[in-house]
Amino acid sequence: MGVTVSLVSHGHGEMVAGLIKDLFRCPQVTQILLTQNIPETSREKFPGKVKVWTHPKPRGYGANHNAALQSCRTPFFCVMNPDIRIPRNPFPALIRAMKDPGVAVCAPKIVSPAGQEEDSHRQFPDIISLLGKALGGGDGKVPLGQGRSWERNSWLGGMFLFLRSEAFRKVGGFDEKFFLYYEDVDLCARLIRQGGRVKKVASVSVVHDARRQSRRSITFASWHGCSLARYLGKRWAGSYRPLSKKGAATKSRR
Repeated sequence: MGVTVSLVSHGHGEMVAGLIKDLFRCPQVTQILLTQNIPETSREKFPGKVKVWTHPKPRGYGANHNAALQSCRTPFFCVMNPDIRIPRNPFPALIRAMKDPGVAVCAPKIVSPAGQEEDSHRQFPDIISLLGKALGGGDGKVPLGQGRSWERNSWLGGMFLFLRSEAFRKVGGFDEKFFLYYEDVDLCARLIRQGGRVKKVASVSVVHDARRQSRRSITFASWHGCSLARYLGKRWAGSYRPLSKKGAATKSRR
């Protein structure tokens, strides 16, 4: 049950090299697709199962992973950020989770370098929940121990997404009109719309050295705001309403 891993580097040569070494300790990973989104000075040489592309002009997060999907020949496709590290192999547990044919995407528990769990599994945002958060209300994190009950109304963070390749292709991959933010929210909503579910596999974990650029950069914050507006617009237009058996969108229950 082979796994293809898609990585995108923005000058993260040393970081990516460490992650690839981690992946080589995971026998389920049979293909690694590395996209260098900008030309890099690193001349790291990787063994044969690593395929490298270099773009003269940067593409968006979704566009890069969609392009990598075209070279995927395995039943599972794993989207991963370069700032992930894998102390222990999570793939056997993730593959077991996919034995449930209803699961379209799953992910391990995400922890910080200090060992604190990140909020990588969250309820879908809407205007009311976002206003509540701005006023100091709940942050939307799915409560511990309630993952099963939220499998049709929550999303998993894009730093690590373990996808059924067929399901990812069926929804057309990421929506490339998002740029850097909310691609993961939108993707999970569309997978659920097609009848799939999301699943957090809390028995395994990976480490994420998060960068949080949107909190420190006006440019990143503006990208975040534009992506949020696009997501809310699609939600308002009914783009995420579940499909009936005949393929027509049903009325939202929310």
